[in-house]
Amino acid sequence: MISLPQVMLGEDLPALVGIATAILDDYECTVECNAEQLITAEPVALCLLAASFWQLERRGQHALIQGLRPEVRQNLEQLDVLADWFREQRERAPDLSRDDSHSPLRACRVATLSQAEQVANALSHEIAAFVPGDDFHALIQEDPTLVRYRAVEQPLYYVIAELLDNALNHGKVGGFIHARAWIAAQYYRRGDLLRVAIVDDGCGFLRSLASHSKLATRSHESAVSLAFRPFVSSHKDVGVFDDSVHQGLGLTVCRDLCLLAEGHISAASGTAWVTSPTTPLEAVKPLTPGHQGVIVMMDLHRRAITSESLAEILRRYRPDENLPARLI
Repeated sequence: MISLPQVMLGEDLPALVGIATAILDDYECTVECNAEQLITAEPVALCLLAASFWQLERRGQHALIQGLRPEVRQNLEQLDVLADWFREQRERAPDLSRDDSHSPLRACRVATLSQAEQVANALSHEIAAFVPGDDFHALIQEDPTLVRYRAVEQPLYYVIAELLDNALNHGKVGGFIHARAWIAAQYYRRGDLLRVAIVDDGCGFLRSLASHSKLATRSHESAVSLAFRPFVSSHKDVGVFDDSVHQGLGLTVCRDLCLLAEGHISAASGTAWVTSPTTPLEAVKPLTPGHQGVIVMMDLHRRAITSESLAEILRRYRPDENLPARLI
């Protein structure tokens, strides 16, 4: 039986990948997970669990999560990617209230670009529409400044769409045509923090960028860092609406938006985990065991995003062009 820890945090990424690997290394018909101690799981943990459970199903196995506390179960059963794996008898406590300091929380699996667009639209709209409890007075008083809370919608749509595009398009190189992505997003009222994680089971950065002229060394560390440099892409083409598709700016803009929003971004692929890639704060950490595919984690402070945030960043890289930002 695989035991889940009390907290599953992004800062413990190697441990989270280790749990996912242990699940996949178990070839019993039913893979049992003991969740008696589990209190909270951040978005990246939810994605890794969902991805590993889905791969078990593809192999004809099943996952059994045992011992979940009722309040944790109620929270996780709302997520499409995890609901199917609660196979033990349901223990629903009456009148359990949701903790609005951790709302909204959403997660899903994405297999196609059309699904990616739908997810980006739905998720960005829902989070933008969520008004923290301490701001209800502004809503009641029809405070015009409330529109600032909707300013996150367009930048968030861009971030989600670009990350999913990277996973589903660039991740399908070298025989990984069936690559899928798992995304989870959570808004934390305390700290006004928006946390987004995307996990895919694609080819990974190194294989995707193996032939790129700017790849310094054939290593996972170099590939992860290179992926965040501007105008770096595994392929480029021209869109039918006179825009440039796959310009190699998606991850760069996501990183810059994080920094502008007083946040943080990190990415992992293979055996490398790079925090704050291509910035003065860049740090490379080993990821053991490694991950087949790409993991991206982002933190943004919601109120730091303005309606001009995305346009300001795009102008840095395309100052003389007026190309529309086609997101998918």
